[in-house]
Amino acid sequence: MKPKKLIAAPLLAVVLAHSTPAAAGVDLTPVLNAISAAQSYLANLFHTDSGRLAGVVEASAKAEIDTINGAQQGISRTIIKVDQDRANAQAKLDYQAAPDPCTTGAILRHVAALTNAQAQAAASYRRGGGGYRPADSDLDQRLNNATLTPAMAAAKSADIHAKTYCTDAEAGQLGLLGSRACLRQSQLPGADIQADSLYYGAKRKGAAFNGPSLSYSREQIDAALAYNSNATDPLPAQPLTAAQANTADGKLYHAMWLASKSRIDAADINKRDIIASRTPLLNGNVMLEALKSSNTSEDFGRASNQFYLDSKDRYGFENGVSPMALLDFDVERRYSNPAWVSQLAAASPAAVAREQAHMQALQLHLQMKQVYQNERIIALLSDMVAASVRSEMEPRLQAQYSRLTSASRK
Repeated sequence: MKPKKLIAAPLLAVVLAHSTPAAAGVDLTPVLNAISAAQSYLANLFHTDSGRLAGVVEASAKAEIDTINGAQQGISRTIIKVDQDRANAQAKLDYQAAPDPCTTGAILRHVAALTNAQAQAAASYRRGGGGYRPADSDLDQRLNNATLTPAMAAAKSADIHAKTYCTDAEAGQLGLLGSRACLRQSQLPGADIQADSLYYGAKRKGAAFNGPSLSYSREQIDAALAYNSNATDPLPAQPLTAAQANTADGKLYHAMWLASKSRIDAADINKRDIIASRTPLLNGNVMLEALKSSNTSEDFGRASNQFYLDSKDRYGFENGVSPMALLDFDVERRYSNPAWVSQLAAASPAAVAREQAHMQALQLHLQMKQVYQNERIIALLSDMVAASVRSEMEPRLQAQYSRLTSASRK
């Protein structure tokens, strides 16, 4: 700041005037007034310059504060971008992450083992020595003794019903209780003659109905086999003796017996598979645990586990875990489970993609099972067509053959 020259001149004149002897006795009032005016002028000038200086300082400080704030905002934006980049990178890793042990690949390995175990169970239920031994000795004989004549097989079926499956109508309305047709009232009335035993599981009298059973107890398996025996082959064909088999007529009879057995087995295999699909198997427990805990990182497993706790009585898991119960559980834990719907809405894209892959794998599994079932349906329809043709054409063929042989004798 440059010095003000107009301030120094008046002050210098006043000082010189008071320093000479001629000034003695002179009135100093004008001089004092001039000094006072100079002081006021200096005070105003100092105040003005101080205010300007304060304004400069304030502006400089504000500019510095703005610079600091701008730097802080830049740092904040950088931190936010770093976090976003980290989140995007993690999302990419989620999409590419290897599946945990309970995802599709592991579960499908359990499915393969379970399918093999189901086939073995179905084979064990084949009548005439498949390997399964019912608890009831009469039922065991009815299913596994190949030497039974039609009369003996009929007697076994009647005995089984009388002591184990007598209905309330037989015991009460028909008055058969205590007879050889109904030895005692049953806790499984009619289970050997009702299709419910095959598809839904025989129910004990007075038991609460929780829907169809999908994992059968040993008692329910035996009831289903007893029903199948009555429905599919109630009076098996008479077996041959060794002496009869060595005759020409015996060979013809045995060929007819074999044809009858093959047709019956074509119907029987489907019922055996139904029972096997509801038979608790060792691999089923492993598979159930995998389904309950699958995709736990996104709470799908938590939703599945809660659905299991809410529904285990309906599935009959207290008897073990069957293939049909697992299949139903794997579908219903999604379709009938509100918690799964909620978790699906909140899940990450990666988790939804994994869940979708699991569902597509399940769909493929069901489609393959349907292919196998369609093969059986086609085979049964073919047998029905062949039987219809034979029933229509055999009488005509025999009549025509009789006329042919008669003509040849003349």
